[in-house]
Amino acid sequence: MTWKTTQGRVTLLLISFFVVLIMVTYFVIKIFVSPKIIDTEVMTPTY
Repeated sequence: MTWKTTQGRVTLLLISFFVVLIMVTYFVIKIFVSPKIIDTEVMTPTY
């Protein structure tokens, strides 16, 4: 399976799409979600 066949191109496109999707999800969570979780943890009262 190489770049020259249609199946190879589609497979490569799908794999690269999922890799990019995973990377974007990771960075969005790291940048936007983590600080809010940390702030919430700090604000919760401890009994």
